[in-house]
Amino acid sequence: GAAGTAGDLARRPWPPGTSGAARAVLGLLIDGSVVGPSSLAALTGLPAATAASAMVELELAGFVRRMPGGVQAVALPLDE
Repeated sequence: GAAGTAGDLARRPWPPGTSGAARAVLGLLIDGSVVGPSSLAALTGLPAATAASAMVELELAGFVRRMPGGVQAVALPLDE
């Protein structure tokens, strides 16, 4: 969607100890799209439970917000 393009998103540092799964999941969300847990698991190749925990990790860190149908990025890492 045009409303949430990567250029519009805030930038913040990764929290210490951010999992590789969380980094992979956020990488799929940089275009502002809303992606559900099953799609995140399929696209990253992660087990569904790992993708789901990565969504929670990113939400707690302030990188994504929950939306109907999945999560959407609200911030991107500084190092990307």
